[in-house]
Amino acid sequence: MKRWIWFNGVVLLMFVLGFCCLGCSESREPFVGKYQSLQTIAGKGPFSLELSGDGKGVWQLEGKALLNFSWTVKDGRIWLYTKEGGVYIVTPAGDMLSADMTGNWHPSCPVDQCITFKRLPEKK
Repeated sequence: MKRWIWFNGVVLLMFVLGFCCLGCSESREPFVGKYQSLQTIAGKGPFSLELSGDGKGVWQLEGKALLNFSWTVKDGRIWLYTKEGGVYIVTPAGDMLSADMTGNWHPSCPVDQCITFKRLPEKK
């Protein structure tokens, strides 16, 4: 009987902690969609960025995946996390996203080290 009570207590604790963690980040919903870069890099591009509602995303060039990542929203910015441990911070502004490729986290990145993406219209 004690094991049953202990097990139920652990399950309840895990549920509460999981629920609390869901509330830690902001809603992804406003940013879910497909985006295309406005500029090229080293003569390549445009790049596309897809943010899925499940927190997964992909960065592509010419239909080929360059980078798979997970993402979340914190402090009004989109944080991209790579499997290798890299973090990219993307600043939204309307239907545009500015991706800071410097690796330094500051409010605005140098123009030559940012990639600006524009949201593509949803296909119906």
